[in-house]
Amino acid sequence: MAVRIGSIGLSGSTSNSTDFPWFATFRGRAGPLADPSLLLYATGGSAGGEVKFGTQATLTAQFFDGNSNTPIGAPVMVVGAAVSESKTRWGWTAGAGVEKKFNRNWSAKLEYLYIDLGSSTYFGGTANSTSVSFHDHVLRAGFNYAFSPSSVVAKY
Repeated sequence: MAVRIGSIGLSGSTSNSTDFPWFATFRGRAGPLADPSLLLYATGGSAGGEVKFGTQATLTAQFFDGNSNTPIGAPVMVVGAAVSESKTRWGWTAGAGVEKKFNRNWSAKLEYLYIDLGSSTYFGGTANSTSVSFHDHVLRAGFNYAFSPSSVVAKY
């Protein structure tokens, strides 16, 4: 009878993540006045933001009995170091919206934006070199207050 000492089964995986900590847009807007208090508009311009890409590798080992090929104990998981890289990216944005004025100073708006910050290579020159393309969709609702200039008269 031959006795096998045992075997080890290995499996590995990687997990990637993309974060978008902040962004800013620089754009104009234009459109027809449906009536004096309602503006339907298109908007567009440049956009910039921080894109953070991270990756982590995990290796799982399972020991097996040499005779019956049944698992021995629980799998052992080895988690590799997580690495990340951040880049400030520049691109473009476009969208549309509607703004309704309620009185002289107050208005409300609903706006959609598409943001495209292009693609970039993260961890260049390493075994983890990855090309990441980033775009996002933003839906905003808000209230605006317009400060109206008033004349200042000095009295002596």
